[in-house]
Amino acid sequence: MECKQLARRVWNRCKSRLTAFWRGLRRDFNYSTDSFFGLDLLLAISGAKLNTQNKYYRRLWNVLRVASCLSVLFVVLWNTHRNIKNGENFEIVLSCLQAIVSLFQSNLRLFLIIRHSDAIIAVRQYVNRRQFGRNLQKSLAIRSGSFYHIRKIVIFAISFELVLCLSFQFIDFAHHHMLRLPFDISQSFPRMQCLCDNMFCLLMSAHSLLRPAVHIAVYMIVNGLEAELKVIIQTFSQIFHNTDQHVQRRMESEACSILQMEYKLKFYFWKYIQEEFGECIALHVEFLAIKNKIRPMLNSHFLIIYYTTALNLALGSYYLAQMKTITLFSIQTLAYCLYIAFECLILTRMVSLLNEAHESIGREVYYLDWPTRLEYEDHFAAEYKSVRKNFVTVIAMSQQPLRFNGYGSIEFTQDRFWVLLNLAYNMYNVLNDYNDCCVKN
Repeated sequence: MECKQLARRVWNRCKSRLTAFWRGLRRDFNYSTDSFFGLDLLLAISGAKLNTQNKYYRRLWNVLRVASCLSVLFVVLWNTHRNIKNGENFEIVLSCLQAIVSLFQSNLRLFLIIRHSDAIIAVRQYVNRRQFGRNLQKSLAIRSGSFYHIRKIVIFAISFELVLCLSFQFIDFAHHHMLRLPFDISQSFPRMQCLCDNMFCLLMSAHSLLRPAVHIAVYMIVNGLEAELKVIIQTFSQIFHNTDQHVQRRMESEACSILQMEYKLKFYFWKYIQEEFGECIALHVEFLAIKNKIRPMLNSHFLIIYYTTALNLALGSYYLAQMKTITLFSIQTLAYCLYIAFECLILTRMVSLLNEAHESIGREVYYLDWPTRLEYEDHFAAEYKSVRKNFVTVIAMSQQPLRFNGYGSIEFTQDRFWVLLNLAYNMYNVLNDYNDCCVKN
């Protein structure tokens, strides 16, 4: 009876999460919208994080995620050992190695997400808080565009994985070089063998959702930081406009003579220009603090993505090049290679856009109307020097690199992606030469 109640609770919980996810697909953006669309659901399904304190849910969830991870890893390792021991073709062994590299990459990135969960929560709160720039005309368009873009990426990634998972149903596990189970009882107990194959397919499908989860988590962080940085740029561009509004409201609330008006205009101008500039600098400093908090996790991910993607592309390309006929698994391998290449491409593109946005802060401040608005006077010499000092500080801060460079080993930008493709091609040539010189001989 307790098992039925537990199953009913789990079903109701999953149903409510899926319903909320479906409603989010049609919801328009507002300032209370979570920019990290669908992340909790993906992390829960993939085994990364479950937002519940219910011990029964957590116990069942822990069993499922451990079973899915260990079962897939054990089967792939066993088949790799079997293929090497039986002297299978070189491309078959490399296909198994590609699966091992993929599992290693996904689980290592999952470990990094769990380890840096506090930093991810801090970034999520920072992006969803949206406390600044609400009065700016472009801020809503920037943030809503970021949210809708994330939603499209999530839908694409989930759709891709669901299609890939459904295609597993048409694979003959009994004769597969990588997914064959370590036992075969089809002669004595065919139904039991079919049940085991289906259970393994289900566990493998659940584990495969880990790939879009870890990818989307990183992409959401970079995309959210870029959106907030663009809003900060808009606040810098409105410094003089906001200052003039403050001065105008202050002068309208005070009665003064014509002789006093000129002095008060200058006095309030210097007062509010310092406040506006200081608030913008504070927003920039807060952004840099959040960036520094999440940077170790991002650098670890970028380093793993860069080299494992190159290796995966080389292994997958060699396997596909040796195929004489098109099979379902070769199509799956091609789709996976294209997916990881696309993942790396859009991540490097987002990092490049983030770097460009950060550098544009200095340009935005530099091209403001400083020559005509700032005039040195002895009465306001201290204020003049303070504003000049802030100006130099902002220019210097914006020219500092964000250091998303894989701990100094690679500069994870879009230009580096083309270097990655060249690295993958060189690895492919090494594998091809090794096969010609050593394996065939």
